[in-house]
Amino acid sequence: MKQLIVITIFILPLLATAQLADSSKRLVPMQDALNFRDAGGYTTQNGKQVVWGKVFRSADISKLTDTDLQLMAGKHIYTVIDFRGVKESAAAPDKLLPATDYTLCPAGSDGLPDMRQIAQLIKQGGFLEKFYGATSLPLL
Repeated sequence: MKQLIVITIFILPLLATAQLADSSKRLVPMQDALNFRDAGGYTTQNGKQVVWGKVFRSADISKLTDTDLQLMAGKHIYTVIDFRGVKESAAAPDKLLPATDYTLCPAGSDGLPDMRQIAQLIKQGGFLEKFYGATSLPLL
């Protein structure tokens, strides 16, 4: 058991350092977009890797500056798939380069009940069954 603890104490900081280095390599320095990152380098299920500089992800891009847009143009980002809901995307439309292909593809946020509805479901019990329509959940 002591060996496992010693190994963990020495290996975990190395892994954390590697992850931080990887994160800083991914970060694209935008002025008005949070967490804009390159998704390249991740290993796929078949052992290949996502190509660097081809797929990016970000939080809100509705407030991009001209400098941010120039950076996007330099990276040839002319396709945007927006996973926000219809209401959210309408409230803060993405700021895009001319001739950008834009697709709104809500990833479920439009179907989510508000917090009062969620709290009520939890109080009533059976939250997962009512929320997801599941009748049973697999055990881990």
